[in-house]
Amino acid sequence: MSEQADPTSSFPLYMQVLAHIQYDIDSGAYGIGESIPSESELEKRFSVSRITIRRAVQELVDAGYLIKRPGKGTFVREKSSRLHLLKSLRDVETKSFTEACEEAGYEAGSIELECKVVEATEEDQAFFDLLPGEKIISLKRVHTANGIPVMANFTRFPEDGFAYIEHENLQNRSLYDSIRLHKGCTPKLDGECILSSERAVGKLAEYLSVPEGEPLFRLNGHYVDAQNRPLMAEEQIMIGSRYSIAL
Repeated sequence: MSEQADPTSSFPLYMQVLAHIQYDIDSGAYGIGESIPSESELEKRFSVSRITIRRAVQELVDAGYLIKRPGKGTFVREKSSRLHLLKSLRDVETKSFTEACEEAGYEAGSIELECKVVEATEEDQAFFDLLPGEKIISLKRVHTANGIPVMANFTRFPEDGFAYIEHENLQNRSLYDSIRLHKGCTPKLDGECILSSERAVGKLAEYLSVPEGEPLFRLNGHYVDAQNRPLMAEEQIMIGSRYSIAL
C-alpha cells in the first residue's frame, strides 16, 4: 500500500488513511495497548489535513480498533472489541448487507465505484436468456461498516427493466430497497450460492483498501423474483479478517 493518500482515488482521503492505520494494527506494527502516532505525525506521514486524520482515527475508535485516553493519546484495543460481521448462508437470499449491519449494531455505508453498460458474458447470456452481443448493466460498489470497507459487491442486471440503475443514486443506500421500490419484489437466490476463497490483488485490493495478499471470501449467486424471473447476478467479495461464514 502506498504511504501517500491519493486525492484522485474513488475513496475519500480519510478512508485511505484509515486503511493504512488499520493495516498497521492488523500487522502488529502497533501492538495491543500501544499508542499510535500523534495527529501531527500522521498529518505529515499522509500529507493530509488534521480534519482528515481526526475523521480516520474516530472511525477506528467507533469500530473498536482504538481507544482515546484524554491527556495520554490514542491506543490500540484488544482484538475482541474490533468490528466483525457474520455472514450466514442460510439467510443470504433474504437479508441485505444494510440489514445485516443493523442487526450487528454497525452503521452500513456504500461507495459506488462504477455503473456502466457492458457486453454480456456467456454466463450472463445463459442466466438472463440473452443473445450474443446483447448488453447488461454492471454495478460495482464497496460496502462499509462504521466507515470501514468490509466487502465489494459486483452486480449485473439485464438492461430490460433495469435501465433506472444507471441513474439511481446508490451511495450509502440499500440495493435491495431500490429493487423493492422499482420492481416490487425482494431478490431471492436461484439455486445454490458458490463460496470460495482467494487473496486480494490489483484493483480488488485497491477497492477494499487492503494490502495485496489479504485473504478474501467470494460468494457468487444468481437471484430471481417471486415468479422466478432473472433479476441479477452478484459477486460478494468479503475481507476474511472482518467476516465469519456460517454454513
